[in-house]
Amino acid sequence: MHRDDAQSLIHLVGLGARSVRGLVQETHMAVHDSVVREMARVFGPAARRIGGLHGAHLSGIYKVVDLGLQAASAAGVAVAALEPPAHRDRARPAPGLRLADVPHTALMLAFVNGMYGDRLASMGHPFAGPLKLRQDGADVSPTPEGLAAAYPAATDRIAVFLHGLMETEDSWRFRAFPQYGDASVSYGSRLAADGGFTPLWVRYNTGRAVADNGRAFTDLMDAVLAGWPVPIRDIVLVGHSMGGLVLHSALAQAHGGWPEWVHSTVTLGTPYLGAPLERGAKALAEAVEPLAAVRWLKGTIDGRSIGIRDLGEGLGAHQELYAEGAGPSPHCRHYLLFGALLPGERGRWRDFAGDVLVPIPSASGGYDVARLPEGGVATVVSIPRVHHLALLNHPAVYERLAQWFVPQPTD
Repeated sequence: MHRDDAQSLIHLVGLGARSVRGLVQETHMAVHDSVVREMARVFGPAARRIGGLHGAHLSGIYKVVDLGLQAASAAGVAVAALEPPAHRDRARPAPGLRLADVPHTALMLAFVNGMYGDRLASMGHPFAGPLKLRQDGADVSPTPEGLAAAYPAATDRIAVFLHGLMETEDSWRFRAFPQYGDASVSYGSRLAADGGFTPLWVRYNTGRAVADNGRAFTDLMDAVLAGWPVPIRDIVLVGHSMGGLVLHSALAQAHGGWPEWVHSTVTLGTPYLGAPLERGAKALAEAVEPLAAVRWLKGTIDGRSIGIRDLGEGLGAHQELYAEGAGPSPHCRHYLLFGALLPGERGRWRDFAGDVLVPIPSASGGYDVARLPEGGVATVVSIPRVHHLALLNHPAVYERLAQWFVPQPTD
């Protein structure tokens, strides 16, 4: 493991331990206070005074524990920062791979960022990195030199992929090997082979606010447009779940520049009208607040990131997203794809189930699917018997992408 990652990981574990300590203390003190109240009802003010002294004693113990955790974390970070001893008979060990560059550990960091990434970013924690381009397992500098080096065969057609909550750019290869016999197959690789696109993979901290990630994406695309090795003909934006909210947030905040080159947007299971699971979590936190014994549960739920909270609200109906003067060109086409796991025709239960995580009315952007014909500025498409994650890399989805973006042979 790289020394910097070891320091960051120890610091992160320390933060987690202190957070658990806080939840335990909050629950313990809530139970303590409820017991003291009941005792005071029976034995009078004397019980309340004794309870106050006991509560102060408990608070002191938890403060000592917290100081100990801080000291242990600081000591661990300091030890991890030490240079390994040099030996005359062997070379200094290599620094090791970065955790963010290994797919499995990167996914674990994506989970942590999805849960707490807003707070980690506010602390400047190294694991809460900025929105960035990724190619071949490494970061790409969005400078003319960096783009030319990362994309030596750059084309004039660009497809930009934004993943969803707690995902990484590698998530776009979901179940690639079982489906295609090749673990590298994705929508991007297929569009490159079939349609002459250059795929750009974006990684971002999904715990940050959607609007903040949207602004960061706008800055990134400005740099890409300025430094791309060849003149750009068109851009297609593809977002899975939260990624769809981020790309539309970016378009809504941008004024001129790169959005003028956006030919189409594609969203896959994006909760335009919000995600019920997030709203359910909020309701659960409010319900358990009076219950002292499960106060830790409320604390855990309340600790979720602003990114997760944003999913509960979505961005609103698709046709209402853009303010005057913002967004893509009027000729931009929008494709909204969603999974419908339950078989059969439309109905209340099928609409609510959606792709398991996002209901159909939310993923369809508020459009009346039954009345919206294909071929308009907005095209809404149901992918039957497909769950939320399967939308990341599914043959039926690519069939639609190829139909829209790959030149079809003429007879």
